[in-house]
Amino acid sequence: MRAVIATNYAVAPGEYLEEWIDEQGLSQQRVAEQLGCSRKQVNEIVNGRAPITNDTAVRLERVVGIPADSWLRYEAAYRADLARITVDYPEPSGGEQ
Repeated sequence: MRAVIATNYAVAPGEYLEEWIDEQGLSQQRVAEQLGCSRKQVNEIVNGRAPITNDTAVRLERVVGIPADSWLRYEAAYRADLARITVDYPEPSGGEQ
C-alpha cells in the first residue's frame, strides 16, 4: 500500500508545460500556434487559471509528447488538491492581517 502525503500546495499542470517550453527554448506564442489556440490560453494554462480540457490534452500530446491521459490526470490531481487545500487550509477571514 502506498502512503499518501497531504501537502498545503497544488502543482498546476501548466508548470509541466512551462518547463517544456523553457527546455525547448520556445515562446508561449509559438506553442500557442503549434497547439492552435491563443497565447492567452497557453498563459492561463501555465499559470493554473485555465483547466486542461480533453481537447487541450489531445493537442498537448501531439505537440509536447506527453500522453493526453497524463495531462488529464495532472489536471484532476491539481483540482482535487485545490479543493482539499481550501477545506484544510482556509483563508483567514476579512479583518485579520
